[in-house]
Amino acid sequence: MKSYTEAVNECCNLEEKLSLYDITICGIPIWRVWRDKFRKRFVFRNTNTPPLNNHSHFDFGLLFKTYVRSFFQFCNMMVRRRRIENVLFGFPRLEKIEGVYYDKFVDPLIQESVLSSNYLYLERGRSGKHYKPRAIQQHIIWTEFVNNTSSAIGFFLFPIFFLCYGRRVYTVYQKAKNDFFLSIKDYVYMHISLGSLCIASLGWYILFKSIGAKRFFAPALCLQYSFIVVCKKMGIQCYELQHGITTGPTTTYSGKYIPICYPDYFLAFGECSMNTVFGVPKERMINIGFAFKNFVNKGHSQKRLKTYLFLSDPEITEELVVIAVKISQHYPNYNFAFRLHPQELLPCSLQKKLLNANIALVDNSINSFSCVMDYEGVIGVNTTVLYEALSLGIKAAYIDYDDLTPDKYPNPLHKEFFYPLKSISDFAGFTLFEVDNTAKNYWFSDFDRNTFESILCKQSKKGY
Repeated sequence: MKSYTEAVNECCNLEEKLSLYDITICGIPIWRVWRDKFRKRFVFRNTNTPPLNNHSHFDFGLLFKTYVRSFFQFCNMMVRRRRIENVLFGFPRLEKIEGVYYDKFVDPLIQESVLSSNYLYLERGRSGKHYKPRAIQQHIIWTEFVNNTSSAIGFFLFPIFFLCYGRRVYTVYQKAKNDFFLSIKDYVYMHISLGSLCIASLGWYILFKSIGAKRFFAPALCLQYSFIVVCKKMGIQCYELQHGITTGPTTTYSGKYIPICYPDYFLAFGECSMNTVFGVPKERMINIGFAFKNFVNKGHSQKRLKTYLFLSDPEITEELVVIAVKISQHYPNYNFAFRLHPQELLPCSLQKKLLNANIALVDNSINSFSCVMDYEGVIGVNTTVLYEALSLGIKAAYIDYDDLTPDKYPNPLHKEFFYPLKSISDFAGFTLFEVDNTAKNYWFSDFDRNTFESILCKQSKKGY
């Protein structure tokens, strides 16, 4: 089996070798529409490491109610025709702080800048569920009307798209078929998803045109291709907000840079991220800092001494529970807690092991930044939360034994910043470890309001 990095690099090389980006519709490379899905499959086949499945439970009744409300919100915005220059697409996974749900990437930008005077927030629920109370309560439109309508119409327009673009889709399909493990089912999916993209793009075009949008912001924008298509065609400046620590090749960002397929600018939240791993040239990157860090630092309570938090991910939970239990047994004078990934549930058998070892299971819906500030130190393998802790002055350790190592996973860990746990006995040394304060702003810089607000003065460009 290949490593994740090797698989991603091979995947990107294959895309160029097979000239998958050469087939276009209206100047847009159509491989980009399906790239994320097929890249993840390629990496899984070559590494046997499945992508995280974070889909919420399907609730048709809730989806219908949300769809209807979203439709009326959309229509209301059309009728009012209020001029709004700044449109923001929210991160779907909201996090709870003191009973209020936050979009930690977008909400603080609105709260900490002049953006609050002129914005529209597009909120996508999780299977129709929208959490309340929200930190941002005004100027919100739910996206279910456009998303679900485009999915349905895309399915029914399959024959039309087959007749209009079947030859071009088939050319891409034939080129990628063997190397990307494509089937007839994938060929049908390619037509349906292409139709859905066109309908979604039309919906956003109508909305953006009616309000006179000039700028668009979104975390993980590379995964929201319909927005990029619309912004490029309309000449709206589009900005991707960094949403996690990336240190190496990934299925999301790596590959050939094609301007029409990427945001105009990438807004980083730390000096360490000012490099090309996010897919855009360095001259197209701006470090604005991390506004949420400023928010969390305001008035937080004192961290609890001799208390440590284990940070899990779905791929390693069972192994990490075993290690956490052993460490807690060897160090009974310390208190330990265990935090799951926000989209993860712990099996009863593992819950029982933690309970018997007197290890608390913390609420994983609570924001990680806020959560780690309660502890003297955190322990993980390879997770963004390790960097978050470091930026807040909380010491962090990575586990590198009992078949757990950060080298197995995407985004190579910068080990020099963290304390290595290569055995149970190393925990004693970690309790004496002190954070290097010079690294606090390297990963998550303080929010630079002036730099961000200068972006709001940029004029729209001419569309493609």
